[in-house]
Amino acid sequence: MKSYKNIVLPEIKLKYFKRPDINAPDFSRTNYICAKCLMIDIPTVGSVYDGYSDNPKYFCEDCAIDAYMKDYDFKTREAAASWRRRFFDVGYLFNELIIERYLQEKGIVFNQLSNEKWEQLSNMSRDIYNSLSKKKKSILESIPEQSTIEGELKKVFKKVKLM
Repeated sequence: MKSYKNIVLPEIKLKYFKRPDINAPDFSRTNYICAKCLMIDIPTVGSVYDGYSDNPKYFCEDCAIDAYMKDYDFKTREAAASWRRRFFDVGYLFNELIIERYLQEKGIVFNQLSNEKWEQLSNMSRDIYNSLSKKKKSILESIPEQSTIEGELKKVFKKVKLM
């Protein structure tokens, strides 16, 4: 039996949530120093420890992946990175599906969506997704095929009335 710790999950394709190009000349840095590798101006914060204290510790994406790999005993860095990415991307995908449904119901395209409506839909989406059990989220994150994840997520908000 193949362990999930050896499986590299395929990337979820997102339509509205774009990952920043950290090598782009206009990419703004964070002004944070990684608490582990001491990289200055880390391009993307991978994790924060003690974030609400007067002395938070910031970790770059690479160090966050390394810690995730160690904490969850992954066999490869690629597998750890793919599973860690899923933790975020399934929630983003849920948000996008809510927005897509709203656009279809209203007969508009994304560019016609106001920032206020985007915020309302995003907040509603986050609240609904966060109401799912940890086990349900874990199951969704472990599904390899995006279309299957989308089908399961659509069941979650099937009876939700959008604004």
